[in-house]
Amino acid sequence: MGKGAAVRRGMLEASGDFRVFSDADLSTPIYEIKKLIAQHRSGFDICIGSRALVSEMIKEHQPWYRESMGKFFNKLVQALVFKGIQDTQCGFKGFSAKSAEDIFSRTKIDGFAFDVEALFLAARLGYRVKEIPVEWYNDERSTVNPVTDSAKMLLEILRIKGLHS
Repeated sequence: MGKGAAVRRGMLEASGDFRVFSDADLSTPIYEIKKLIAQHRSGFDICIGSRALVSEMIKEHQPWYRESMGKFFNKLVQALVFKGIQDTQCGFKGFSAKSAEDIFSRTKIDGFAFDVEALFLAARLGYRVKEIPVEWYNDERSTVNPVTDSAKMLLEILRIKGLHS
């Protein structure tokens, strides 16, 4: 059904007080979870890893065209869906149990733009979100197709507001 459907199921079936999902390739090393937990303990409902806040944290870059496409995608998100988060697509995010249940029980996007939908709902529902710089390493084995998957993601972000009006 897609990455969004898989993450939704995992977040709703998890039982912890703080629920984290990470990309399967561990582009953000798991030890970075300490940063998410620390911010959660300081009062944030949702803590998200970011490659955009401190560029030196990117230890191994994507090819230039992928980085450019990612930055362009984020500009579209800022213009069309919501403002304020510099890196919606870093696959390293943590949610309090309450916010995970509240948000993921409402999500409908099954594809790669599920992050944008979850963060859109977080803002709409008034959750406190903290973006945190994390180490990140590109994995050359990525199966994301820069053309077809980007087109699907664009269509998904265009649907988000309509799905939740």
